[in-house]
Amino acid sequence: MKKQNHLNSLARYFKINRCNNCIDLSDSYSMCNNKMSKILFQSEIFKVTFKTIKESYNLFLSANELICNDCINYLKKNLGIEIFGDGSFFEVLNYTQNFEIIFDSENSTFIDTDSVENGVVYFYKK
Repeated sequence: MKKQNHLNSLARYFKINRCNNCIDLSDSYSMCNNKMSKILFQSEIFKVTFKTIKESYNLFLSANELICNDCINYLKKNLGIEIFGDGSFFEVLNYTQNFEIIFDSENSTFIDTDSVENGVVYFYKK
């Protein structure tokens, strides 16, 4: 009897750092067959949800592409959140209310940092 080939196992490891209003994913990587790859992470698409008390909006990003103007305009107009950047590093320029950023948990593991736990970043309006 032949052994069946198993599909390559692939997992994302998010290391999300927050410095002031900047979100940095540059230390994130993917694992494929027990090998770490930052390049593989850069080619993946992941979901990032911006959530206020009343509304949420999902962005589908890759680490090396700019966030599209339509998404930036929607966030500003409908959630009062102004951002700029790409999938690996973006800045929250302004916001009108408390909100959270929730990173894709499918096939993902989160490496907790001082400012981020379980893939959620909180912003509070003072």
